[in-house]
Amino acid sequence: MWVIMELTNWGMKQKECLKEIFVDLPEDTDFGVLKIEDKYVKYILTDDYEYTLSFTEPKEKTVIYFD
Repeated sequence: MWVIMELTNWGMKQKECLKEIFVDLPEDTDFGVLKIEDKYVKYILTDDYEYTLSFTEPKEKTVIYFD
């Protein structure tokens, strides 16, 4: 994860480069997603303070409910 952060800082000249690649997710999710060009990388922080990275694709879910 450190390597990804450093590469984006070196590769992008703007100070807020990480804000551009983080995908906004609800606060109750236990993982994060980075969007780099057309690829999505999912990262999970484990109990041992290590990151697990994997490629992922966005999915949509339609929910119908009645009050």
